[in-house]
Amino acid sequence: MTKGIASMCANIELFDEYTGKILAELYQNFPMPIHLDNREVSGHRDINEYGEVLDETGEASKNADIALYTVEWLIEAGYVHSKHGRTSQYTFATCVLSAKGLKVLKATPDSIKQKKYLGDMLVTAVKKGTADSVKEIAKLIISQGIKLAMG
Repeated sequence: MTKGIASMCANIELFDEYTGKILAELYQNFPMPIHLDNREVSGHRDINEYGEVLDETGEASKNADIALYTVEWLIEAGYVHSKHGRTSQYTFATCVLSAKGLKVLKATPDSIKQKKYLGDMLVTAVKKGTADSVKEIAKLIISQGIKLAMG
């Protein structure tokens, strides 16, 4: 696998993980709006004198960028509503699940014998820290949203 393809796969993996974390947080707090900060989502909280988020090696954090653009994508795709939008280089303010986001998270996939909402499954996976489960549930959520959009 070439470096570009490997990097893209890593980006998708992080996107799925961060989508799961973000939607779980919004689901748990619904209908109360919250701020979404890419430093919290990525786990990279340190910043340098220029305001860049740093990874564990002290380099600019690509993960923090992916976290930021994941929030942006979720807003643009209609899963999340942000009343005030991006308020800093790190934060989107007053974010809440949109009607579409809530509908998708309250869906129960046919493949699950025990009827649980996707949102509840996602919150449980995030709390347990099972990144693979978070990613898989996030993929189910996005595909459920696509099904809704297509009618």
